[in-house]
Amino acid sequence: MSNKVFRYLVIVARYLSVRVNRDIVEEAVLVIATVTEDGYREILAVDIAELKNRQPGASSFFI
Repeated sequence: MSNKVFRYLVIVARYLSVRVNRDIVEEAVLVIATVTEDGYREILAVDIAELKNRQPGASSFFI
């Protein structure tokens, strides 16, 4: 990623029920997006976190 200037940074989590090996589990879809200086939206990162195995958090995006 180049040295861009981001006017806005948006972090969103959406919880979904999904089927995994015949089980229904809750998972979080984490999205980090921005609006560039030109006014365009840009997705910076997407992650899926199974809630029973780990705590979802944006910190994993910045490691």
